[in-house]
Amino acid sequence: MAADADRRRPNSKAAEQTLRSNPQIHDDLSWRRTRVPTILSEADTLSEIRKCCRRATRIRVAIGLITQGGLDLIGTDLEQLLDRDGEIRVLVGTDMATDPDAIEALLALEKRNSHRMTIRRFASGSRQIFHPKVWIFSFRSGPGEAIVGSSNLTLAGLRGNLEANAVVSGGGVVELEGFFDELFEGGRAKHIDATWLDAYRELWKQQRAAQRKLDRLQKKVKAIRVRRAVRTTIPTRIQKHSFAFTGGIAGWPRTSTLYPTIRHYGGEVKEFEGLNKAECLVHGDTRNDRQTTRKLRAARHHGIEIISESDFFEILDKEKRLRKRTRPGRSMQR
Repeated sequence: MAADADRRRPNSKAAEQTLRSNPQIHDDLSWRRTRVPTILSEADTLSEIRKCCRRATRIRVAIGLITQGGLDLIGTDLEQLLDRDGEIRVLVGTDMATDPDAIEALLALEKRNSHRMTIRRFASGSRQIFHPKVWIFSFRSGPGEAIVGSSNLTLAGLRGNLEANAVVSGGGVVELEGFFDELFEGGRAKHIDATWLDAYRELWKQQRAAQRKLDRLQKKVKAIRVRRAVRTTIPTRIQKHSFAFTGGIAGWPRTSTLYPTIRHYGGEVKEFEGLNKAECLVHGDTRNDRQTTRKLRAARHHGIEIISESDFFEILDKEKRLRKRTRPGRSMQR
C-alpha cells in the first residue's frame, strides 16, 4: 500500500519545474504563497491595525468612512508614529457621510506634521461611491503588510458589526501600494480646506437626519423578520428545555456563567455528544470557524433548530419576567 501511495505521489521537484515553466501557473503558485489569513473578529482587526501602527514607518489608508469614535481608537497610535518621524497618507471618502469632526481632527494632525502627513478626499463620479477599506503598512525592516476587508474606521466597524477582514503580505502588498498611489495622486484626490469642510458639515447634518430615519425603519424591518422567523418548535422559555451552544457569546463564558444560568432557570445543557437531543442550538456571534461550522452542520443534519444569541437572550429575558410574575410579592412576604 505504501509503495502504491509513493507511485501516485508526484515528484515535488519535477512538479515545481513544470509550474515554473508555465508562467500562468507560476503566477498562480506565487499568489497562493501570499499569506492571506482571515481575521475573524472585529477586535482582532483593531488589534492588528494598532500593532502594525506601532511597528510602521509609513502608513497608507484608503477608507470610505471615518467617524470620530473610530478615529479615537487609533489616534494615539497615529500620533506616536508621527512623533518618531513616520509618514501617514489618508484618502477618505465622503459618500458614506464621514464625520466632519474626524476630518477636522485629521487636518489638525496634518497641520502639526505637515511634512509627514497628508490627507485628501476622494471626489467620486456621479455613478459611483468611494468604498475601499485598505490599510498598507511599511516597516523599517522586513516585508510590508496590508489589511483589507469590510471594516470602516468606525466604532461599529471595529467593535460592533459583523465584518470580514484579511491580512495580506508578499506580492499582494505591492499591488495594493500601486492601487493606493494611483488613487492618491490621481485627479479625484482633492485637497481639503476650511471652506469645503464648512459646506460639507452643513450637508452632513442633513444626511445624518435622513440616516436616523433610515435606522428607525431598519429596526422595524428587523423586528418583523424576527417575529415571523420564530417557529413553534423553538423553546419559548428556559425551564424544562434543553440547549446546545456553538460559537462564543461575549461576556458569557460557558462554564462559569452561561451554563450555570441555564441550570439556574431549570434548563438543560447538551454538549456536542448529546447534540441530537437538544431542542435548539444557539449560535454565538463570536465566531470559531471550522469547529463551529461542524456543529452547525451536525445540528442541521439532526433537524435541530438553530437560533442566534439574540434569539436566546429573548428567551432568557422572557424566563426572567415569568419568574418575577410567579414570585410572591414583597408585601405578601411581610
